[in-house]
Amino acid sequence: MFSLFKILFLLASFLPLIFAYCTSGVIMDVDNTITYVPSVKSPCCNTTYIKNGYIDLSNVTKIGNYAFYNCKDLTSVRFGPSLTSIGSLAFYSTGIRNLELPDSLKEINSYTFELCTNLTNVSFGKNLTYIGVGAFKFTGITNLTLPDSLQTIDDLAFILCKSLTSVRFGQNLTYIGAQAFESTGIRILTLPDSLKEIGRFAFWLCKSLTTVSFGQNLTSIGGGAFESTGITKVSMMRSLYEKFNTNTNALSFIVDKSIRLESYNETMTNIYNCTNQSNQVKITSNCKYLNTINNPTPTLTPTSSPTSTPTKPSTPTLSILEIVLIVILSVIVVGGIIGIAFLIKNKSFNCNKNMEFTKHVNNCEHSII
Repeated sequence: MFSLFKILFLLASFLPLIFAYCTSGVIMDVDNTITYVPSVKSPCCNTTYIKNGYIDLSNVTKIGNYAFYNCKDLTSVRFGPSLTSIGSLAFYSTGIRNLELPDSLKEINSYTFELCTNLTNVSFGKNLTYIGVGAFKFTGITNLTLPDSLQTIDDLAFILCKSLTSVRFGQNLTYIGAQAFESTGIRILTLPDSLKEIGRFAFWLCKSLTTVSFGQNLTSIGGGAFESTGITKVSMMRSLYEKFNTNTNALSFIVDKSIRLESYNETMTNIYNCTNQSNQVKITSNCKYLNTINNPTPTLTPTSSPTSTPTKPSTPTLSILEIVLIVILSVIVVGGIIGIAFLIKNKSFNCNKNMEFTKHVNNCEHSII
């Protein structure tokens, strides 16, 4: 009997906490300031604390899973400088329009802001290192400026962000996950030298993507990473191209159409023909698809004992008008020379005739006398 009474007493003691946990999901300080938003076991919405679409979380250090799941009326939120964690699906399908994340936040968990279709602008803190799976899936973000601290963009992070047209990657990014930017509106990609791995179908179906510049330290490109894009220009180290050209589907986007393949800091020595044979990109001598190669002059680094290479003087070229004038002058000069020679010869002939006639007359006169 005593044991049953004790159990009932304990249950009665915990009932307020259970109902508070499931109903509000919020812990408040004595001055009604929200200090902690724990995870909730069911997707319940903390509408009680949303005033005119706004909630102040400036004193919150941790936001749990599902905290504001499907709160359509939530359009604006204020985060404080001490926030360290936002749980999975915490703001799933809310009406948030702008986000300003504090420097204290280092990770954004899975699907945190998925389906926030009104979300157009995000300002990331300078210490963010990780963006989780599907964190901004199907949002209305238009452009991204990612901090240099960011190292990982996980799978599906920005998939189906169709309004996303530009991305500026940080200089310490090492990994872009599978389908991370699938079906976005990105037009130009400049990938940092720090990037080592691009996951499968990472930029698949990016129809507006026309230009890609790869970093120097890439070690892996997943199959289909750039399939079904609008790429017409690629900048890649020759050594990287030779490394990936036999990878199954790694550079298969090159065979889709004629593209302009550029290299930088290294000289391209071969004109590549990329033909898809047995799902592998091959280099052959038949340049059927790749019809333009831009081979810029490599940047030369001066050494301790530089040597100058004599340059061959350029041969002057003549225009058609100059050639015609030269021909006319040549004809005039030659004609003049021929005319002068004819006059000299004619004068000499006449002189000889006069001398013979005079001699003949003199002989005649002498004979008459």
